Amino acid sequence: DDDGMIEIDFDSEEGANAASELATKQGLTDLASDLDDVAFKISDMEPEEAAAEWLENNEAIWTAWTN
Repeated sequence: DDDGMIEIDFDSEEGANAASELATKQGLTDLASDLDDVAFKISDMEPEEAAAEWLENNEAIWTAWTN
């Protein structure tokens, strides 16, 4: 969004792509790559499965954001 916060929308491939683009603009290439993977997985499976898999693979990032 306008304040540079990256919000991940697991309900649509476009939402994950938008988050990936913002991460790239902020120089967060590893996060952008992970979000690209999420977008691909959303297009291949249910969004809930993609969200669960991303959370499992990025638990340390999620913990840092929520604490």
